[in-house]
Amino acid sequence: MDSLHQFFDPLYLSQNVKYREGSTLKCSVNGHQSTCLIDTGATISTISVDLAKQLHLMVDSSQRLCFTTATGTDAWAHGCVDVQVLLGEIPLKLHCHVVEQLAHPIIIGLKDLQAHKAIIDLDLNIIKFPTSSHGIPFGKLAPLANASGLSASGSSGVVFTLIISLISCEITQKILKLII
Repeated sequence: MDSLHQFFDPLYLSQNVKYREGSTLKCSVNGHQSTCLIDTGATISTISVDLAKQLHLMVDSSQRLCFTTATGTDAWAHGCVDVQVLLGEIPLKLHCHVVEQLAHPIIIGLKDLQAHKAIIDLDLNIIKFPTSSHGIPFGKLAPLANASGLSASGSSGVVFTLIISLISCEITQKILKLII
């Protein structure tokens, strides 16, 4: 991908997630090891139907809803479940919509991130919560760097703390590399 306009190609953005880097974390859901995606572009948090079944979660089907995915397609949630997720040592209670064919077993959306006062620091490549003294590193996302090898905060000491979604994360990195 050499030109900037290719970053916005819908086919590129909707490709299978395993071919893109993202803000993923290892987690434990009701004692079951899994992975989750931190996605501030998603309003709601979701859990896959498969994981909900595996954990024998009781789905409240009265909370079914239709929503639009990042690729612009409509999807239906089967209902909602409240789950305990452990990110490292940090427990989070999430209100998840149960959805088929998710790219990740759990997607933590903006509402739950705001409720837990999450801070996403892309300079350090971590997510922090007020209940913990340290941040949790993301699985695949590399810290930004310019041609001189300095991090995006550079010598000015200004830390860029951005909250962005999976899709805009890679695009933002590419744009910042072009600008810096």
